[in-house]
Amino acid sequence: VGALLLTNIVGNQGSGPAPGMELTAAWPKRVVHRTSELLAAVRDAPRSRIAHIEICGRLELAEPLILDRPVVLVGSASRDASGSGSELCGAAGLPSVVVVAPGGEAAALWQLTLRLPNSTGARAGASCIDIIAGSPTLVDCELVARGQGTASSSSRNSNASRRGQHIVPTHAARVFGSGVAPLFAGCALQGAAGAGILVDSGASASLLQCEISGNQQGGVFLGEGTSVRLEACEVSRNGHFGVVLGHGASRAYLGRTNLSANTAGSIWHTGASPDLDQASHAKLDQQPLWLDECSLSGAGIARKAVTAPAIVIG
Repeated sequence: VGALLLTNIVGNQGSGPAPGMELTAAWPKRVVHRTSELLAAVRDAPRSRIAHIEICGRLELAEPLILDRPVVLVGSASRDASGSGSELCGAAGLPSVVVVAPGGEAAALWQLTLRLPNSTGARAGASCIDIIAGSPTLVDCELVARGQGTASSSSRNSNASRRGQHIVPTHAARVFGSGVAPLFAGCALQGAAGAGILVDSGASASLLQCEISGNQQGGVFLGEGTSVRLEACEVSRNGHFGVVLGHGASRAYLGRTNLSANTAGSIWHTGASPDLDQASHAKLDQQPLWLDECSLSGAGIARKAVTAPAIVIG
């Protein structure tokens, strides 16, 4: 019921909920203004029922926020003097800002911004949010890898590479694990050094009315055994392809989605892995890529006078 209520208010982030559509529930509620208060509120939340935590202002996190119980994190309706809403900002070098872990399968984030800066030195990837359990819901959230997708950040990346430093592939969101199936509604996934959303290891994801843009390594990447559903989304201005179905990806459904100005093209379906046996190939053939009322266009590459393809198979 909570997810249905939340998805009905997609698009009202800028002006607040529509009259009569405010988030109201008989859940235990705490309002937090400091990072220490947020950590205590999550730690003290009951495991047997949903807890409502309202976040006010910008909170800096020195370690990932682990959601291992059914909490709903809600951005405050009030904004600061600069007009900014509620934000959770991870320190450079963190693997993630928020982790949805076992116990937090029913967690939700509503009208929050998650920010994670690019960093060097670490060998593993990073993301604004890691979802490794359940079917959490994110509504009207912004997932931003701060400083990516700009000329200045590209210059910094080049300088770091020349100095022999490893640039961490920071993704806006990572989803992995069999049975994990989050819903993103009215969210923006943008500015990552990696992909907008990386789905791997048997997980799936549904995105409704989301914007996936300005991510240097592509918009959506599907790993082995995964699936995705995009409905009424905007996938544009990403480096690489807008959507990539990697070896062994299960299926993808794109409905009323616009894919445009992605550097390499709109969609790349790599096909089945050459290591799969004949039976596995046959199974994959029965789960195709579906496109329903979508708009696909490649990006022009001025220097080479080449237009990127809409779809590449194989």
